Amino acid sequence: MNESVVPRVSVCVSTFNHARYIRACLQSIVEQETNFPFEAVVGDDFSTDGTREIVMEFASKYPQIIRPLLHPNHIGGGLNYIAVYAYTRGELLAHLDGDDLMQQGRLQKQFDFLESRPECAFVVHRVNVISEDGSRLLGVMPRSRQPEVSTVQDLIGSYLFFVHSSKMVRRDVHFHFPRNESTADAIDFTIAVESATRGKIGFISEVLGTYRRGSIASLSGPKGGAKLHAIIASTLEGYDRALELNVDPVTVSQGRARYLFGAAMHCASLGDMDGMMRYMSASASCPHRRGLMSALAPLLASSPAIAGMIVGFGLWARSAKHRLLNLMRSS
Repeated sequence: MNESVVPRVSVCVSTFNHARYIRACLQSIVEQETNFPFEAVVGDDFSTDGTREIVMEFASKYPQIIRPLLHPNHIGGGLNYIAVYAYTRGELLAHLDGDDLMQQGRLQKQFDFLESRPECAFVVHRVNVISEDGSRLLGVMPRSRQPEVSTVQDLIGSYLFFVHSSKMVRRDVHFHFPRNESTADAIDFTIAVESATRGKIGFISEVLGTYRRGSIASLSGPKGGAKLHAIIASTLEGYDRALELNVDPVTVSQGRARYLFGAAMHCASLGDMDGMMRYMSASASCPHRRGLMSALAPLLASSPAIAGMIVGFGLWARSAKHRLLNLMRSS
């Protein structure tokens, strides 16, 4: 892009060792048809698998769109994210991870939505969810019906009903969030909370992107378990931040309890008994629990035997799912 032409929209791409996916990701960006100028800032976090070379290839082929940001060493996903956004010039910022895709029309439709809805801080859309290797369509997200406009209370109560790769946010809203390096492992939720306290959340029900779901195996074992617990801890900081921003404490407590209950059940599916008991106990200690959690969380937190049965069932269900998928692939 000519430096004298200021883009209205900046696409923010964070990538690290995405050589298998980044070409399709960038192609989905440069093919967008819009009535406004846009750029794509691509932050490569010192990839070693050829990702950087593909980014440079696109920058050479589409210099009017692609602006590479190549780090001289590995700085981590959170800091790469922050650096990418700081390098942008657009008044609207659209996120896309390096292994995801946008469908034709995404940028124009989100731009038009925010132009017509000044009360909205950001807008998200529905996505197709595919397997890690792209061979299977796993469904859509969100599956449930969502209102066209919602609030921070809705976000806190339901956790993230959208994926970060579907978000377009106003620049002045985004750059209010604190640059806290302690949230560098998982900052999506905290940033969404920050943004949603400065305006409403818009939702486009049309599928305008493709989200790649990572393998659950990547979060099992000692290293994967540590990563999972770091993500959970970082996400919980989002609830703390919501309280600091004066979000209704009852809503925050209910949202935290729901998230911790889900984290406990996720640990159960991985066979992590200690993690399940830890997060179930934390969920049980939250006041203002609602629904099934209000009865189950204290029971499971106080009964390791029942919790153990759930862990065993989780492992069985996971194994059965893998056997079924292997059978479907071989048939």
